[in-house]
Amino acid sequence: MFQKQPGVVITDEQKSISSALRELQDEGIWSGLHLHDNYHILRNLKKKISDKNLLRYFAAATKCHTDGEYRRILNIIRTQSTQSDLNLLEKFE
Repeated sequence: MFQKQPGVVITDEQKSISSALRELQDEGIWSGLHLHDNYHILRNLKKKISDKNLLRYFAAATKCHTDGEYRRILNIIRTQSTQSDLNLLEKFE
């Protein structure tokens, strides 16, 4: 149907899709860019996170323009999070 492979694939944070795309890249089958869809990631976080106030920091982390700003927000999240919320943080690092 399509004559060429997609240059960009946008998904939520599903590990199986990320792993499959990485495997395709490692094998030289696909050379595109994999991006995460912030809307769906934040929607899923909203369901899973215990402290809903932290959601605004996660949302801010998706809009950072510098690595320093991003790291500062992640540190705020770390200091205010429970252990289960810290496990969710791994997806943002």
